[in-house]
Amino acid sequence: MKYKSTIENIKQHIKLVYPDAKDVTVRVKKVRKGKVDSLIKVTAPQSKPIVARKRDSNFHLSLEKTEAAILKQIEKRKSKKQRSSPLKQLQLRQCA
Repeated sequence: MKYKSTIENIKQHIKLVYPDAKDVTVRVKKVRKGKVDSLIKVTAPQSKPIVARKRDSNFHLSLEKTEAAILKQIEKRKSKKQRSSPLKQLQLRQCA
């Protein structure tokens, strides 16, 4: 399949950006009216899976939109984790 390398590149890019990712699943299928539906699911230990699904008339555009959405969600999760980390340390110090 000629799109296999594109899908593998997306998987590698997500794992590079989010090393905690345990499993990255990419699904692409044609739906009616010439549309392509793509889904990316990233699972990491100790957290809920991150899922993005987009639909477009072009295979590559559908994957690009889905990848952009998943990367945006990953960045939100990373920034939330960084913001809450010092707060937890402060709470632990006050309890001791």
